[in-house]
Formats: sequence, structure tokens, C-alpha cells
Amino acid sequence: MSIKSLRKDLEKSFGEGIVSFLDGKAKTREAYSTGVLSVDYGLVIGGYPKGYFVELYGKEGSGKTTLAVSAAATCQLQKKFVVWLDYENSFDQTYFGNLGLQFGEDKFMVAYPPTLEDGFRIIYKIMQDDDIPVGMIVIDSLALATPEGDVKDLDERMGKGQMGGTARCVGQILKQMTPIFTQRKDVTLLILNQIRNVIGGFMPSQTTTGGLSLKYSAHIRQEIKRIGLIKNGGKPIGSRTKIKCVKSKVGVPLREVETDLLFGTGFDIAADAFGIAVALGVLQKSGPMYALPDTEYKLRGSNGFREVWGQDEIFRATIRERVLACDAPSVAPEAIGEVEGFQAEMAKPEIPEEDEKQ
Repeated sequence: MSIKSLRKDLEKSFGEGIVSFLDGKAKTREAYSTGVLSVDYGLVIGGYPKGYFVELYGKEGSGKTTLAVSAAATCQLQKKFVVWLDYENSFDQTYFGNLGLQFGEDKFMVAYPPTLEDGFRIIYKIMQDDDIPVGMIVIDSLALATPEGDVKDLDERMGKGQMGGTARCVGQILKQMTPIFTQRKDVTLLILNQIRNVIGGFMPSQTTTGGLSLKYSAHIRQEIKRIGLIKNGGKPIGSRTKIKCVKSKVGVPLREVETDLLFGTGFDIAADAFGIAVALGVLQKSGPMYALPDTEYKLRGSNGFREVWGQDEIFRATIRERVLACDAPSVAPEAIGEVEGFQAEMAKPEIPEEDEKQ
């Protein structure tokens, strides 16, 4: 049997695309930008990779949903359909729309699955239909997804939680989902997750919902945390956020970046791009002016950058290309308050005593 005959026989038995013969040439891994340049830089490949699982976890109010919405909105710019599984019943159309998310039957769908299994059944049906140009599926969040076994006989189970029920269910489901996403190489599954305290033990420790199976199955794991508050005149207007790529099968892991999240409006994309471009030396400062080497762009401070950023597509592409080409383990640009011209007051967030011991 020749190699061509073997390939034909395997594809006939197991489906088209079951085998692939590589030519040895390096290929650029495709990804959906998160919409935040510093976060794309932290992921190394420029965003969330297509055809892979991504877990984004952190404490409450850290910015998980806002970052997910930003990534989904950027995905829609590539004429892709976005599916949002809302287990938390916290979908806010007004806020999400302000962040750039587009609505319509051909652009976005939100579902409210009653159980964990039902959510993945919805995903399975969507993934089986090649006519749906889906690009990203967001689960918000896995921590509030209840297995069917816990929903049935609720009165009898009240107060008698089943240990590891969600973890076992997630482990079984991900085994079935992996080959499906392997065939649909243009769909990203973004799973939002929460932090939980580990019961027992001598020292306080934390973990995420879903057990070890999710940690192994996720191709990228990102941790997002609030490390400070931005205040204007004593009034909190945003938070300083650190995002760390804890695990990556598609790029260099453990790269950290810092950016700022403004309450009610999300990430300031222009200020974020300006901050990381200055921090990485992509923009060179000379007095009040900033220059982009080997180009004619001369910018007067952050306001000049913001104006050009909003109008010049070539400028945005050039900044993005040069930032992603840099190589630094971590980046902490200046606070957005300083960029926008008012005094930013950094305040340490309140941390429970049990967390301070870690």
C-alpha cells in the first residue's frame, strides 16, 4: 500500500483531515487579538490561538469578563460569529456594547444553559454545523456551571455537596471536545474561571474550578489580578491590572504585563498601546516628542499618539508589529492616569489576612 493509498484509506475510515503531512516549513500560528496590545504581547503569538482552549481565571472584579468581551469584539471584526454561554446570568448588553461587541443574528448569540452538560451540548451542536462561521465561544463562567447530578433532587442534596462533581464532568467533556476543535481549527474556546480556597491543609492555598483535567487540557492559562486602584481626586476610577500567562503550549509562558482597566469603559486601548510601546522602546522620546524610528511619525505626547492611533490604520499595524517582535519577560508601563494627564494615585487593594500569608 502506497502512502497516498494509506492516507485515502485513513480519511475514508476516520474522516478528512485525520492525518497531515508536513513540509517542515514554519507556519505562523493564527490568533484572535484580545484587543489589548499589552495582553497580546504577553501571549507572545498576538492573541488567543485559533482552534485551542484558553482558561482565563482570577478573583472577582479582576477584569475577566471585560477582557473576554474585548477579545470577542475583536474576533467579530474578522466577520466571525461569537457564542456566549452565560452561567452567571450577568450579561449586560449596554456595557458589552460600549466595549465594542456587536449584536445581531449573524454576529452574536447568548445562551443560558441550565446545567454544565447542556452548555457543552450547545457547543457540540454549533461545532457540528460548518455553515456557522463561529470564531469564539466564551463560557462565563465554569465555576457557576452546575452538573446535572447536582440539579436533580435539589432538596435532598441541599447542603450535601458532591466533592469533585464538576471536575469529573469537565474531564469527561473535554476529552470529547478536543477532537472536535482539532477539526475546526478556526474556533477558540475561552473559559472564564474563578479562584477557590483548597479545603484542608496547614497553609492557605487556592485552586480553580474544573480540577486537574482543565489545567492539562487548556493550551493557555492566564491569571488576571487587580494589584492597585487608580484614583482621581480620591475617587476610584479604575484598577491597575496584572495579567500573567501561567501556561502556554503555543508560546513562551510566564510573561507578565500590566495595564489599566477603567470602570465602566473597559481597557483604554490607545493608552495601553502607548504605554507598552514606550516601555519596550518602540517609541523613542526626545523632549515632549515621541518618534517611531524609520518612519515620519512624530507625536506630541500621549494625546498626539491617541489622535494618530485613532485615525491611521498603518500606524496601528506598525506599532503592533514592532511591539509583538520585542522580547522581554515582563512589562509594566506607566499608569494610565499619568498618560491621560491627571495624577494617578495608586492604592493597595484590601487583601484578606488569609491571602497575605501566601
